[in-house]
Amino acid sequence: MANKSSAQKNDGLIQQYFAHQQTMPYQAITPVLPEPVLNVPPFGVSDTYQSQALASIPEQALSPVQPEQPTPKLQIRKAIGVLLVCMLVGTVYVIWRGAPSPTATAINTTQQHFSLASTPSSFTTGATVSPGASGGKIQVYIVGAVNKPGIYTLEGNARIYELLQAAGGPLPHANLVALNLAARLSDGQEIYVTLIGETPPTSMSGSISTITTGTPGGTANQIDLNTASADDLRKGLHLSSTNAQAIISYRIQHGAYTSVQELLQVVSQATYKKIKDEVKV
Repeated sequence: MANKSSAQKNDGLIQQYFAHQQTMPYQAITPVLPEPVLNVPPFGVSDTYQSQALASIPEQALSPVQPEQPTPKLQIRKAIGVLLVCMLVGTVYVIWRGAPSPTATAINTTQQHFSLASTPSSFTTGATVSPGASGGKIQVYIVGAVNKPGIYTLEGNARIYELLQAAGGPLPHANLVALNLAARLSDGQEIYVTLIGETPPTSMSGSISTITTGTPGGTANQIDLNTASADDLRKGLHLSSTNAQAIISYRIQHGAYTSVQELLQVVSQATYKKIKDEVKV
């Protein structure tokens, strides 16, 4: 019985609890609102606050970043570098201006080589003395296609081109190809300058005569190895065409003969003995 009354008592307590919960009012849930902003500056006063804020910032922080100023040592180095570059450019320019043009040099050389045929007015009166002149004088007669034919007195080692200069130069249509302008002259020699297409007189052996005046020592009618043509050697010395041409080729390759004995470099011993007394240099 006791247990039954205890259970009934508990059921009564539970019912009272639920009845109390149902009748008890619930607390309303209110949203959390932000706190109001106080002391907001009125319209138009914000500029004043901004000015005050900027004034409070250090002046150093507001100034623009200044570029790094070069030191005096750096400025001196730059000045020296500029000066060296200017000196180098000036030196190169001076060298470039002073160097002769290869093309101009070649043209000048060509004009000198062909001045005899192209510009007769460029010849000077009187022969040019070659280096190493012996000091002796020779007389040579020039005739034919020249401006002033006649007898001229030249240095002992004069060349044919110097004789042409002394004679006022060749005529415009002179056949200078037939002459060896570098050949050395001898005393009493006669030079005949032909025109292009002209046949020299029969008294001449080619364009250059080897007729000489009598000289002491029995050298009359000797043939000059430095001025004679292949026909002169063949006819005057009764040589074969091969030997005559060999003597001329040696002269062209090695320059003028300096002695009769040089013929031993060209012809045989027998031929040399045959002609040695009939030639000269």
